[in-house]
Amino acid sequence: MDYHNLAGQVNMELNYRKEDTIVISDFHLGSKRSKARKLGNFLHKLLDNPPYRLILNGDVFELWSTNYKNIGSDEHRVIKLVAALSEKGTKIVYIPGNHDRAFRAFFEFTFGKIKMRNEYVIRHDHKKYLVMHGDEFDAFTRNHVVISILLDQFYVLLVRLSAFLKIFSRSKKSLSANKNSKKYAEIVS
Repeated sequence: MDYHNLAGQVNMELNYRKEDTIVISDFHLGSKRSKARKLGNFLHKLLDNPPYRLILNGDVFELWSTNYKNIGSDEHRVIKLVAALSEKGTKIVYIPGNHDRAFRAFFEFTFGKIKMRNEYVIRHDHKKYLVMHGDEFDAFTRNHVVISILLDQFYVLLVRLSAFLKIFSRSKKSLSANKNSKKYAEIVS
């Protein structure tokens, strides 16, 4: 489920059972691309009927390119809402991704009621479901961290340049528009 679309619906109806697990990822708190307000609205809706488990599946924080001036009240609200869900009994699992990989030093730790894991197995109806962040399958990102960070910064620069050039151009095309924005990494590999 794409949380960006779900969280953007103001009058959304959440259809889940209290015993369900909700998995969300890639909200990059601290970046200009973060959707912290929409995520906060989504988490606030969960307070009425807290799920059994909430898995924060990687890239919760943007540690590659965070300008700490971008961390504001919306980001603080998200953190407070996660804590509030935990206080209401929701089990919180944090699986770091590539953009918040610094937290991987804390695997198998529990901070209060938040479990830090590299991966998590959900057992449901005699089946097992493995939850892990996608960067685990990306050998380039895993093995070339510095180059990956530089490519990410280059992509952000392209997005900004594209927005700037759009002001002076009649073209509706974007330099950064691409169905698969991660393809830029293939140039280097």
